[in-house]
Amino acid sequence: MSAYLRNFARNLRRLRREKGLTQKEFALLLGYSEKTVSKWECETSIPSVETLFEIAKNLQTSIDDLFRENDTFYLGIDGGGTKTKLSLVDQEGKVIRSIEVNGCNPIDIGFESATIILKDAIYSICRDIPFSSVYLFAGIAGGTSAGMQERFRTFFEKFHFAAFANDSDNKNIVAAGLGKRDGITLIMGTGICAFVQKDRQYIKIAGWGYLIDNGGSGYNLGRDALNAYFSAIDGTGNKTRLTDEINVMHPGGVQEIMAYIYREGRSAVASFAPAVFAALKEDDAVAKEILERNIQEAVHIINTAANSFSVGKIPLILAGGLTNHPYVSERIKTLLQKTDRFDLKVLDCEPVNGAILLARELSKEEKG
Repeated sequence: MSAYLRNFARNLRRLRREKGLTQKEFALLLGYSEKTVSKWECETSIPSVETLFEIAKNLQTSIDDLFRENDTFYLGIDGGGTKTKLSLVDQEGKVIRSIEVNGCNPIDIGFESATIILKDAIYSICRDIPFSSVYLFAGIAGGTSAGMQERFRTFFEKFHFAAFANDSDNKNIVAAGLGKRDGITLIMGTGICAFVQKDRQYIKIAGWGYLIDNGGSGYNLGRDALNAYFSAIDGTGNKTRLTDEINVMHPGGVQEIMAYIYREGRSAVASFAPAVFAALKEDDAVAKEILERNIQEAVHIINTAANSFSVGKIPLILAGGLTNHPYVSERIKTLLQKTDRFDLKVLDCEPVNGAILLARELSKEEKG
C-alpha cells in the first residue's frame, strides 16, 4: 500500500502545483479542508473513489495518472573503509530514506564481500521503487584500484538503473565541497588522499594505500599509537598515556591486541586513532608528537596540490573523520595561514550528498 500512497501523494502535489493552486484553493474546489489535502500529499491517506474522480477532473488528468510511478529518484553511495552510507532522494530533493552499513572498500575486505554489502543495501533502500526510475552514483574507497572500477561497473549493470556511474569516494567529496569550482579536497579518514579539481580535470595526490602513504590518516595515527604502546611496554620507547588509553580499549592487553589487529587488518589498526586524542587531553607528549607528524604530512600534501595553481586564493575542503576533530583542523589552518593561499573550510555536509549531486548530473546528461 505504501507505493500507492507515495505515488498518489507525489503526483497530486506535482499536478496541483502545475495548475498554480495552493492546498487551500484546491481543497475549496473539492469541498474538503486544507488539512485533508495536506494529509493526502503527506502520504497519510487516499481519498474515496468518488473523490478521486473529482480530483482527476479538476486536474484534467486520469485516475491512472494519479497513481502512475513516473518519478525520478537519485541514489548516492559513499562507500568507505569503515562505513557505507546510502541516500535516496526524489526529484524535489526530499530524502526518501538513508541507511548506513559496513564499509565496502574492496581492497580491505575483497570484491565479493564488498558487493554482498552493496547488493543488500541497494535492495533495502530501493525496496519499493523500480531500479529503472533510479539514477545512481557510487563513490567507493578503493573503487578505482586494481581494476575495481570495471568490476563494480559490471556489478551495477545488473540492476538496470536508469543510468549509473561509479568512481572513487573522493569524487563525492569533490562534488559536495567544491561543486564545479577549481580547488583542492583533502580526505583524512581511514586513509588519506587529496584531489585537485582544475578545469574539470582531476589530479590525485597521495592516497596510494596504507602500505605506501607516509601519514595523515586514521590508519597512520592508529599504527603510531600502537608503536608507542608496544615501545613503552618493552622499554624501547618513552612512557606514554597511550598505554593506559589502549588498555582501556582492550583490557586483554598485548595478546588480545595482537590477535585483533592481525585478524582484522587495516580497519582494526585505524580503530586505535581515538586513543591519540584521548591521550592528548592529558597533555601527553608522545600523542602530541604523533599528531604533529601526521598533520605535517597532510599539510605537505596540501602544499604539493597547491602547485597546480598560480595565483589567487585556493578553495580547500577538508573532509573525513580526523578533520572533524578541532585540534586537527585548527592545526592545519594555523600551519597554512603562513602562506595565505587557501580559503579553508571543513566539509559541512555528508559526502553522500556529493554522490546525490553526481547522480543528478547523470540524469541531466541522459535527458540531454
